[in-house]
Amino acid sequence: MFYFLKSLLCCFSKSKNEAGVYILKLSDRKYYVGESTNIQKRIWIHQNENGSAWTKRYKVVKQKELMSVDKDFDELIQTLYMMNKYGVDNVRGSLFTKPFPLDLSEKIMAAQLYCELNGLCRRCGRGDHYINNCKYKKVADWVKNFGGQLEFDQTLVPKVRKCSDCKKDISSLPTNFKYCRSCFMKI
Repeated sequence: MFYFLKSLLCCFSKSKNEAGVYILKLSDRKYYVGESTNIQKRIWIHQNENGSAWTKRYKVVKQKELMSVDKDFDELIQTLYMMNKYGVDNVRGSLFTKPFPLDLSEKIMAAQLYCELNGLCRRCGRGDHYINNCKYKKVADWVKNFGGQLEFDQTLVPKVRKCSDCKKDISSLPTNFKYCRSCFMKI
């Protein structure tokens, strides 16, 4: 009981307010990267099932790393590095926070951002040239950590998008919609 109160007080103490990026190791070999102006409090929130949807789905096992924020986009940079190390399906943070699998366009976006961050060709993922000089047909091995593709193949896009629930045509709705308006209202 006293340990709980002590940890609770620590999390809300004014002297403990430190800003930065944190990495949480979660159950089932998953990871979460976050940024906060009060890291201790935010981690406490994640541990008590009031954090992100990803940390509600996969419980916090331990705090892996803690770093101060030196520049803009540190959370995104760490998220991309973790995705490359552990795989895009095992890491969430920054722009990539939904609790279910990322779709192909989101995986390609993550891989493209990783290329941009590291000065790699955005067509093949290698570092000895840029996209305008690319002669490779196959992507670099690291790209498999992001789903295996760096370019979006238009032939893979279905001509008609259907509601995930009732299968009604939703092609006229914005591309981020997964449900028709009727089914969305039932959720």
